[in-house]
Amino acid sequence: MPEQSSMPSTHSTEMPPELARRRLQELLDRLERLTSADPHDWYRLADEALSIAQQLGDRQAEAHARAYLGFSEYVRSNFEGALDLLRGALKIAEEIGDIFGRARILSGLAGVYSSLGNLDLALESALTALRVLEQKGETGFVGWALYGIGTGFYDLGDLVQAREHFERSIDLFRRVDHAIGLARATVGLSLVDLDEGKLDAAEAGASEAHRLFSKNGNLLGISRAIHDLGRVAEARGDFEAALTHFDESLAMRQKHGFRSAETTSQLSRGRALLHLGRYEDALEPFRAALAIAETSSLRIRLYQAHEGLAQAFEAMEQPTEALTHLRKYQQFKDAVFSDQMNARLRNLQTGYEVAKAEQQAEIERLRNIELKSTNDRLTQLLAELQATQAQLVQSEKMAALGDLIAGFVHEINNPVGAIKASSDVLDRASQRLSDPDRRGSVGPILNENIAVVRDATERLSHLVTSLKTFIRLDSAERQMVDINEGAAATLDVLEPHFGTGITIVREFGDLPRVPCHGGDINSVMMHLLTNAAAAIGDHGTIRMKTWSADRSAFVMVADTGKGISAEQLGELFQPQFSRTGERVKAGLGLFTSQQIARRHGGQITVASEEGRGSQFTLRLPLSI
Repeated sequence: MPEQSSMPSTHSTEMPPELARRRLQELLDRLERLTSADPHDWYRLADEALSIAQQLGDRQAEAHARAYLGFSEYVRSNFEGALDLLRGALKIAEEIGDIFGRARILSGLAGVYSSLGNLDLALESALTALRVLEQKGETGFVGWALYGIGTGFYDLGDLVQAREHFERSIDLFRRVDHAIGLARATVGLSLVDLDEGKLDAAEAGASEAHRLFSKNGNLLGISRAIHDLGRVAEARGDFEAALTHFDESLAMRQKHGFRSAETTSQLSRGRALLHLGRYEDALEPFRAALAIAETSSLRIRLYQAHEGLAQAFEAMEQPTEALTHLRKYQQFKDAVFSDQMNARLRNLQTGYEVAKAEQQAEIERLRNIELKSTNDRLTQLLAELQATQAQLVQSEKMAALGDLIAGFVHEINNPVGAIKASSDVLDRASQRLSDPDRRGSVGPILNENIAVVRDATERLSHLVTSLKTFIRLDSAERQMVDINEGAAATLDVLEPHFGTGITIVREFGDLPRVPCHGGDINSVMMHLLTNAAAAIGDHGTIRMKTWSADRSAFVMVADTGKGISAEQLGELFQPQFSRTGERVKAGLGLFTSQQIARRHGGQITVASEEGRGSQFTLRLPLSI
């Protein structure tokens, strides 16, 4: 049965079927061409379209009408309502096999997820939509999908990818003469320019977007372009001009009910007032932003509002209020960060499991062929397997450390935020309490505690930096990488998990930067260190040494473990397979590491003696 609307219809009078079909098509065409961002226009037309679609039993049109209603709720900052409508539209599109409609709805969902702070889900939805829309050849909708992907990368801080996708969307929108799409993508590109310090380009982009939006009467877009001009003025240090732009943008957004956008204007106003030294005046916009964020589930805006309030109260020398908001800022920021990290880990784990399943299926297929093939055919198939295994196991390098990463994120980030917030407030309090007329000798005691807290903060921050360095995600191109930095980060990540009886010796020499994929090389060093620790057991020494010679960089990992027999050395870098019942398991750590080294033009060599330990050496060329 067709899904019933979750809202009361305002169009209960039924039309003759032929007239209803013509009216429905007219409404959908108008919605397709609508350039105004007034949510009331969208809602009125989409609500009537939904009523007629349900009357006719046209499920495809019903899905489209629900999607447009969802967009109108999104513009009005009713994100829960927008999600319900868009998910309902997506369900119908999937049930009737409307692949193109599903892709368009996913593009809309990407915007809602981004506003709610679910950045990974937003990017995933936009990428899924792009694949379908490109196959369909719908240039305009491909442009919107590219714009959504650019927005996702921008929110995640990847300015290179954001710029690439915004520029591609601008090119497509120009090709089909889509003024609103061109304006939105131009705004996105101007934000990238702003973050990269290209202020003239950012100002030119915001001004061009303002012209395009004004030409088409798009009020939401006009308010956004004005706001972005304020951001450029703020970056130039002209906070009075910035405040004027923010006030104008806010007035438009309040007048037309753009609640989500209003939050952004309020936060920007508060920051401008802080720069101008008007600390008490800054409280009002930050509190207004906080109220909207709380009612609209805007998680990123929520912690930004608490951060602004903390800064205002700090400037007003009200440490208790400042600490309260600092703690809430860190709490909500950690929640957003944790959700994003968990989503990424789930995606990594899913990809890893899929790759492993495909790998095991391929191995089983080859083993079945072995029973029917000659030795020459078997040799050929095994060679093919070895050539493809490097691609199948790419996801293994991070999925193996999924639990370790999640543990670090949970255990480190919360105390870092709390300790830093507390130390700042204690520092200010100690300066006031050091007055002998007020607190006597309390000041020195507080100062001693501050030093302890700061030492802990520096240690934890170092661990977080090491973890980020270790798990870096590579681009398609090689980069000039500091191997010593990667080696140190890998040790920092793994060392806490080695036994207390294992001693680590670091001997890092002077190395030039090496052209490579840093994440892959970190994965190789992780395998070598993990194997060394396993060979040692409870007590022993691991020595990690780096140096350069003969136009190559070298990384050596030596252990005092049990060593490797001469028979095993010959097969050390081959895939190791074992059967348990009907299942085949693969041991690919050293095989994968050797393949990574060879893809970089290098090699891993090993020297070992039973009972005395092993020494693995990774060689990488200093030039491609």
